[in-house]
Amino acid sequence: MRWLSLLVFGVVLATWLIPSVGTAGTAANVADVVGTPITRQVFDHWMFVTSKSSTGRGQPVIVPADPPKFTGCITRVRETPRYRHDSETTLRDDCGQLFVSLRDQVLDFLITAHWLEDRASTDHIAFTPAQVRRVFDADKREQFQTSADFKTFLTETGQTIDDVIFRVRVTLIYQALLNKEHLTPAALSAEVAHLFKSRTTCARYYAMSDCVRA
Repeated sequence: MRWLSLLVFGVVLATWLIPSVGTAGTAANVADVVGTPITRQVFDHWMFVTSKSSTGRGQPVIVPADPPKFTGCITRVRETPRYRHDSETTLRDDCGQLFVSLRDQVLDFLITAHWLEDRASTDHIAFTPAQVRRVFDADKREQFQTSADFKTFLTETGQTIDDVIFRVRVTLIYQALLNKEHLTPAALSAEVAHLFKSRTTCARYYAMSDCVRA
């Protein structure tokens, strides 16, 4: 099981920063996936995970969580001596580019996970919490020599145990769909997008290729 990377079906981790701070005027929910909301809290958490997982030790972790002005992001970036004297326009552009990059990765991960779960439901594919936990426990024993090693992994990636269990469940569903439908990864991706993209909406500033603007 490859749950050390963000997703088995194609999300590439970012290479920079993050803390996620809510801002007045931003949407309570960033997306609605076939009737299931993706909240700002969930979105911001996975933004943090995505960036922290690839940020080097000792480097700042910054989240551009306040579009379109990115006031909070600019303030945090200026705490780093290297960027202290950059213009506000330059830093706003940098925060905006980082936001778009992270946003697209995180929403692709979360939306695709929901699509796979919805597709599995129509095929009567389901895994009990006990089944998922057994796989999680087996994977943890295989990939980490001690409990301390696993705790270090959680700390370094910003994840919780529930986050990892969620990814294990989605990975199991993904593999079960591939096996049952005899599909390639590309074909499964195209199928779930065809079925669910038209019923997936994103709020202002969060629209990307997997959803339509609300």
